[in-house]
Amino acid sequence: MDRLGVYVDRQAGLNLKHPGSGDRPLNLGTIRKDGFVDTGPASWWGRLEPARRYNGRLATAIGGKVAPLMKGTECALRTAADRTPRLTDLLPAHEEAWLEAMETYIREMTGQESPA
Repeated sequence: MDRLGVYVDRQAGLNLKHPGSGDRPLNLGTIRKDGFVDTGPASWWGRLEPARRYNGRLATAIGGKVAPLMKGTECALRTAADRTPRLTDLLPAHEEAWLEAMETYIREMTGQESPA
């Protein structure tokens, strides 16, 4: 994640953030204390469409889906069983796919050639 400029912000869980290029950092998801991964924050602050693509890449990797949240104004990754994924659903098997999805999302949100 260092190569992407992603850092951990410890709050109720581990928030995966990137400084972005606007007034709010990009939030690529939260790893909760119970081991579940919430990618919904990627869709906050008017970032729904890029978040759908980000979550779609993750869904393809784990055989899951992108679920609409908050009456369609947000979205998040879900497993094929329509559950919030665990960290073990993504890591270690899909580490590269997750990093590539992060890189693409960051590049799209910042307009950079390389997110690092």
